[in-house]
Amino acid sequence: MNDRLVIGGQFWACIIGLNGRPRRWLRGKNAIVTVALNDLLEVYFKSGTAKPSWFLGLIDDANFDELAAGDSMGSHAGWQEFTAYDEAARQAWTPGTVSGGNINNPAPAVVTITTGGTLKGAFLVSNSTKGGSTGVLWCHGEWDSDVDQVVVPGELVKFGYVLKAANG
Repeated sequence: MNDRLVIGGQFWACIIGLNGRPRRWLRGKNAIVTVALNDLLEVYFKSGTAKPSWFLGLIDDANFDELAAGDSMGSHAGWQEFTAYDEAARQAWTPGTVSGGNINNPAPAVVTITTGGTLKGAFLVSNSTKGGSTGVLWCHGEWDSDVDQVVVPGELVKFGYVLKAANG
């Protein structure tokens, strides 16, 4: 028996072009931030309150510097949220059935791009406020591709997150 718990995940996205067809598939491993690990221990082993809902956000490539383990929604100097989409709030991450140490959102979050830009990655947070600075940031990650993920007005971004836990 191993005494280590390994938790990790992966973001995925599909950019739907103006012709209605998938134009680009993206994937990126996540980095679970320290504030989230502390929250996990607080909720599971102490008297903390579980977060009833989680929401997906997009990371803007503009002014991007880095993702850091010490990031929180109130303080993440190396990146900013991409908010140039039509929906008024971050889209819900609605998890499906937990099985084999995995959980994902079978129905993707979907946003409609209003202003062109470049997507660097994604994040998962416990607050739906688009562009907001509150809630627990669970994780963030960059897309694996070296190619810029440019989006234009009218395109859709369908995206989600898979979380895995295993003995390590």
